[in-house]
Amino acid sequence: MSVKQFSAVYCPIEDRIAFSFNTTEGELYSFILTRALSKSLLEQIELTVEQSFASQHNERSSKLLQEFQKDGLKKQINFEESFDGGATSPLGADPLLVSHVQLDLKPELVSISLTLVSNQVVGFSVLPVQLQALTLLIEKLARQAQWQIMADEPSAAEAVTVALVSPSSQLH
Repeated sequence: MSVKQFSAVYCPIEDRIAFSFNTTEGELYSFILTRALSKSLLEQIELTVEQSFASQHNERSSKLLQEFQKDGLKKQINFEESFDGGATSPLGADPLLVSHVQLDLKPELVSISLTLVSNQVVGFSVLPVQLQALTLLIEKLARQAQWQIMADEPSAAEAVTVALVSPSSQLH
C-alpha cells in the first residue's frame, strides 16, 4: 500500500488527534491518536529519520541534513491543501483507536505498524521525507492542543517559572 496523503485534525472534546491517510489505490484509513501515542510516534520518527541519515552520512552531517530537510519541508508543506479521502474504507468509515505504533527502517522506506485496540495491525510504508512531513503535521496539532510533548517545547510549569522569574530578577 502506497500512501498518497496524510490528514489530521485535533479534536478538543476528546483531546485526541483524528489521523487519516489515503493511498494511491483509492483507500482511506482513519485512526485516533492519543497524546501519549502521538508523543511516542514523534520520538520514533525522530529516531528513525536520524538512523536513515546516519546510514548515509556521519553523525554531524546527518543531524544537519535532517534539520535542513525539515526546515525545507516547513516552507513547502501546505496545511490548507484539500484532502482527497478515498473511494473505499477497508477498515470502515469510523476512526479506530491506535494503542501502539512501531516504525522499522528498511532500505529506502520506513515501515509503520499501527496496532489497534482490537489487536488488529495495520501496516504501511513511507519514504523518510514523508515521515518528516508527518512529524510537522503532528507537531502543529500538538501545539494547537497545548500538549507540550515535543522535546524542544517547554512544559507549562517551566513557561510559568520563566515568566515569573525573568522580569523580577532584572536590575536597572
